[in-house]
Amino acid sequence: MFLSRGIEVDSWVRIDGSCEILGEVVGDEAQFRLGNPRATGLDMVTDERGLARLVERCSEVLETMRSDEEGE
Repeated sequence: MFLSRGIEVDSWVRIDGSCEILGEVVGDEAQFRLGNPRATGLDMVTDERGLARLVERCSEVLETMRSDEEGE
């Protein structure tokens, strides 16, 4: 949750197999757009260290999901 001057902002996105994901490097930041680039969606901007942490965590979660599927 983001709090600024008394305003709370909370965002989430559901990504399924057909979700459009765009990404590019601008300067020293990675910028991503999840969803339709011309309509609703979620933008995410991260530096290199933050992106590395995100990739590491996503990989851990994906591995867990896949091992849970194998155990079914």
